[in-house]
Amino acid sequence: MWYSDDMKRVAVLSILTVFSFFLLTSCTHQSEQVSVVDETVSIRYAVKQVKNAVSWTAPVEPDALSEDPAGLVNDIRFYPAAGFAVMTGRNAVYPDLEEFGSLGTSEMSRKILSGLNDFLGQLSKKTLTFNSSFFDKPYEGVVILYDASLLDEITGWKIGKPFISSGESALYEVPVQLTMGTHKINAKIYLNPEKTKLDEVVVQQVMFGAVKSGE
Repeated sequence: MWYSDDMKRVAVLSILTVFSFFLLTSCTHQSEQVSVVDETVSIRYAVKQVKNAVSWTAPVEPDALSEDPAGLVNDIRFYPAAGFAVMTGRNAVYPDLEEFGSLGTSEMSRKILSGLNDFLGQLSKKTLTFNSSFFDKPYEGVVILYDASLLDEITGWKIGKPFISSGESALYEVPVQLTMGTHKINAKIYLNPEKTKLDEVVVQQVMFGAVKSGE
């Protein structure tokens, strides 16, 4: 087939146009990719520069931050006061007096405690008589009042935790600390255990200890 010169020129121009279009598109796409890569690198570089420029505060107790918290439990010590705090609301905690004992009177009924305070009040005022209803028998009142008369004036007292036992050898023993000015004396009051069941204070015996000088 024969082609004229004009047709050859048109064909060449068409080929060059198509080639130029693909070349331009390829360059543009490659340029966009390079641009994205360059932008990513620039952001990372900027962040790194900012991070290096920040003046960070030194960590407080860095060793503690690296330790296992479970291991720290072994260094915690238990103190009795902590146990008492845990039991708050369950059982009342009473103080102990040196050379006397606990002041816990929770095992006594209110009437027994009130009766004991009444007995000690009359004893301190010396208004008790041997035939008082506080004594189980009159002769027991005579002995107790005689021993009490050998003491100095009683100015105060503290009632301690009672010792209570039942059965054949039933016992109701109440420790009491008497204050006489600057001196103190520990005593034990023995109540009739059967009468205490009726909330009655009936004294069978009082044993006075040695007088101790106060601080």
